Amino acid sequence: MQEFLTYIKQEIKRKIKLDPQKEKLIDMKIIPLLKKDNNLNTDEKKCYYIKIYTALYFDNLEILTLLNRNNFSLGIYPSNLGIYILDNSFTKHFTNISYIDFITRYKPYLHSFFLSIKDLNNKEKETYIKRFIKLTTSLDCTLKILEKDSKTIVNSLFTKKSLDTFNDNTYFSASLDQLTNIIAPLETIPNKDTIKRLNNLIAKTNFSMFYHNYDLMFELFSDEELLDIKISPEYFLTKALNNGINITRALFIYKHYPEIINNCGCLNLQIFDNYSDDEIINLSKTINFNSKNATKSLKTYNFKRRVLTLLHGTK
Repeated sequence: MQEFLTYIKQEIKRKIKLDPQKEKLIDMKIIPLLKKDNNLNTDEKKCYYIKIYTALYFDNLEILTLLNRNNFSLGIYPSNLGIYILDNSFTKHFTNISYIDFITRYKPYLHSFFLSIKDLNNKEKETYIKRFIKLTTSLDCTLKILEKDSKTIVNSLFTKKSLDTFNDNTYFSASLDQLTNIIAPLETIPNKDTIKRLNNLIAKTNFSMFYHNYDLMFELFSDEELLDIKISPEYFLTKALNNGINITRALFIYKHYPEIINNCGCLNLQIFDNYSDDEIINLSKTINFNSKNATKSLKTYNFKRRVLTLLHGTK
């Protein structure tokens, strides 16, 4: 029985942060129920007690009953139960009818949102929940359009990191491409300067380029340059940094020959030590540095260069 209780609490804690003192009180309430149950080994029973424990914790047994009465499924496996919607910080904003309507309509967004705010205290959580409700309902028409083509992508539109990065005006003014390419897949929260510029670009332009590291790209390019980029050079520039190559040189080469992003094999310290920027550009036009023949081609070039140097020296 104790092993079973430990198991269901582990599953709950994957989605909800439990207060230790309150947890002890709920343990005392649920242990008598577990003692009376002779068959605790099925997934059905695990799901049942996970939901009961959560409902007791949030003092929301009535809401759990409401969900069952309306045939709203929280999931069928212990590991994927959407028990976060039993959180009274969330349910208190609705009547019974509006609650069912809301979680039915916006179910795709609940999982990512609630997991992202799991570790916040109640006051902080309250702020995010209010904003989540406001944004989802205000963007309802837009979300319906997005869901037709990219449901998996837009599920993460309202995670904490996106909410911390983009203001309401940005959400409301963003195009479909901006919502799916920038806001939903955001990986890390940029610094304050980047956030300001990024919000401004989304609100006032058609900028919709996804970057893993917006801070890097916004440091290297002006807003005007960012708008002109058609194919992302981020991989090229990031690889240059990772390989210890001077980013100023890599940026200069890219700006003078954007096609070099398809020839990242040139991002080698030995190449940058032995050749000038202009040489690297010219070599990249004729040599595929990603191929096995690159070394042979460079040897041929080096031989010709030495010959020309010798000829020049004899004049």
